[in-house]
Amino acid sequence: MVRVALEQPACPLCGGAEASVLKRVQDLFRDREAVFGVVRCHGCGMVYTSPRPAGESLGWYYRDVYSGSGSEDMSAAQTGGAVMAVNGARWRLLLPHLRLGPDHRVLDVGCGYGSFLAYVHARSRCQIHGVDTDAGSLEGSLCAHQADLRVGDLQQVGFPSGHFKLVALLQSLEHMRDPLATLREVHRLLEPGGLLLVEVPNYGALLRRVFGRWWLPLLLPQHLVHFEAASLRAMLRKAGLGEVLLLRPAWCAVELTGSVGGLLSHLLGLLPTPGRPSPEPGWRGRVLAVLLPLVFLLVELPLGLLLRLTGQSGSLVAIVRAQAPAPPDPAGASHDPG
Repeated sequence: MVRVALEQPACPLCGGAEASVLKRVQDLFRDREAVFGVVRCHGCGMVYTSPRPAGESLGWYYRDVYSGSGSEDMSAAQTGGAVMAVNGARWRLLLPHLRLGPDHRVLDVGCGYGSFLAYVHARSRCQIHGVDTDAGSLEGSLCAHQADLRVGDLQQVGFPSGHFKLVALLQSLEHMRDPLATLREVHRLLEPGGLLLVEVPNYGALLRRVFGRWWLPLLLPQHLVHFEAASLRAMLRKAGLGEVLLLRPAWCAVELTGSVGGLLSHLLGLLPTPGRPSPEPGWRGRVLAVLLPLVFLLVELPLGLLLRLTGQSGSLVAIVRAQAPAPPDPAGASHDPG
C-alpha cells in the first residue's frame, strides 16, 4: 500500500493560512488512511485542496492514468468526438478576438494527447507548441510530428518572453501547485495583445452539489484548486495579465455521465482498492457499458445545454488579452501586483 504524505498549503490566491473546511474525502484508491480536504480561504474566498499530497506523493495519482497502462483509455477520452466538439466551441469563442496564421505561435500548457493543438493547426496552419509533465502523452500526441512538444513544468521548459500569440490552459490550471505563478509565466510568454484561453472546472456547478465527491470535475486529490467565477477573475487580475474579454460557464463534456459512472462503479464494487487487483467487471461492467452511453445521449446533451444557459455547468472559460508587462522597478524593490 502507498502511504501518502500530506501537506496543508497556504491559499494559492492570497497566501492566507486560515480556511474553513467544506468537505473531507477519504482516499478510496491509494491509501485508505489518507483524508483530503476542500477548504475555503477566510481572506479571499478561494477554494482549494488541503490537506493535499505532498512532494512525490502526488505523482502516485497520475501513474498509469494518462499514459502507461491507462494510455489507451485516456487517449480515446482526450481525442474522441465529445472533446473535438468542445474544441470546436473553444475555437468559435476565439474567432471574434483573434485571427491565427502560419506566422503565429500557439502554446497549450498541459496539452496531453494534443487534440486542441491539432484542431487549431488544421484551421490556421500556425506553429504549435505543447508542454506536459507526462512524457507518454506527448509520445502518443496527435501532433507529435508537427509540434514542438516539451516535457516538464511551464517555468522549466525555456520559452522566450513574448513568444506566443495564444496560450491555452485547458483543464490544467487546477492541477498546478502554484497556479498564480503559472499565470504570471504565461503573461511573460505572451506577446502584447496576445490571448490567454483558460478553462477550469466550475466549483459553483449544480451537479457538484448533487454528486458531492463523485462529481467528475472535482477529481481529488489531483485537482489542487477549485475555481469559481470570482476567484478565477481575481487570480487573472493578480497575475497582471490584462483585460478579461470573456468569462462565463461552458459545457463540460461528460460531466453527468462521468459522475454517474463513478458513483455506480463505487456502489457496484467495480473500483480498485489498495493492495488488491482491479475487480473483474462481469455483468456489472456490461450493465454500465450499456447504461452510460444512454445517459450521455438522452440526458447529458439536453441537460448540458440547460446548465450552460443557467450558468450552472461544470466548466468556466475565460479569454484574456495580455497587456505589456510592467517595466522593472528601478529601485529593485519587490512589488506584489495584487
